[in-house]
Amino acid sequence: MHAIHEVNEGELKRLNRKERNYWVLTTVLLIVLSLTVILQYLSSYGLVTIGLNAENQYRTTLSVGLPGLIILFCLYTTAKRREIQFLKSTLYSQQFLLRRLADRTNELENTLEELGKVGEVKDMLISTVSHELQTPLASIYTIAQTLLNYDGDTATTRKFYRLISEESRRLSDLVRNLLDIAKMESGTMKWDIQLHRAEEVVSTAMAVTGVLAAERKIRITDHIGDDLPLLPIDRDRMIQVLTNLIGNALKFTPDGGHVEVRVNRATDRTGNEIDAVRFSVKDNGVGIPTDQLSHVFDRFHRAATPMGVRAKGTGLGLAISKEIVEHFGGQIWAESQPGTGSEFFFTIPLLPGGEKRPEESPSAEPECSLAPSRGDLAHI
Repeated sequence: MHAIHEVNEGELKRLNRKERNYWVLTTVLLIVLSLTVILQYLSSYGLVTIGLNAENQYRTTLSVGLPGLIILFCLYTTAKRREIQFLKSTLYSQQFLLRRLADRTNELENTLEELGKVGEVKDMLISTVSHELQTPLASIYTIAQTLLNYDGDTATTRKFYRLISEESRRLSDLVRNLLDIAKMESGTMKWDIQLHRAEEVVSTAMAVTGVLAAERKIRITDHIGDDLPLLPIDRDRMIQVLTNLIGNALKFTPDGGHVEVRVNRATDRTGNEIDAVRFSVKDNGVGIPTDQLSHVFDRFHRAATPMGVRAKGTGLGLAISKEIVEHFGGQIWAESQPGTGSEFFFTIPLLPGGEKRPEESPSAEPECSLAPSRGDLAHI
């Protein structure tokens, strides 16, 4: 394609030179014709004596034939210029078509690249889901077979039942998360946007995760700012986001640790309040390695502890949280220092979908409190 483009450029330059030469030749011929006519006119009245010793018939032939010859040359050069203009128009059209073809080729290449990525995601989805299904199903089958032939004490039997319950819950969580992802991508997710208090959703999420925290003696505290406005959210989905973030913090916090939930009015760089509320979930756990921080919201990504042990879970919780927050018009991101813990932030605009009030100007848009420029983050 590039070589053809260079050939066309060279041909256009050559045609431009030829057209310029024909214009010069035509101009010279017209000047000569004009001078010849003027001299003949002046000579016919005896105003100018042309030193041409020839018979009258030759002089008449020359006076008529020379202008005629010049006119023929002018007509010839005009025809050649029109031919050149036609060729130039054809080349310009060809260049336009080649550019269109190049654009379409780039679009096809991008489409093929996207299809390749979709294929990779599909393969990863099949592999991950197969593994996630196989592990709990194998555990349930093994425990069930053991119980069929076990006549031991009640405590051990209850332990087996508890394992079956946990593995069943893992299966249920995986199926629910996959369904949520599918609904969000297809646009069939149903949202019930109503005005709710931040304290309500935080307390509900803390109650849901409180049992697991109590088992490991992890304290969960909340600090909610005063006079926070009502939030235009889907209550259940908002609780799902907070539950995912708190549950994620509990996974990486050692027994006896601390998880803190904060809710405050979001501010811009100058410290002025903006029309958004910022949530944060902070833990004092092992933290997230720097090389994994940019992938924590990726689907099926499960962060490893400093000892290389992968966290339990489906790897979809944070990815779903990101989808929900962005549907509300907010942003979500994470900050972490290995060994000192992690902190996850997200913002919820006070107007549905992140819309601005008519009186707001674009310059009032927050810059850093809503989210640092981290690009697309993803899930643990």
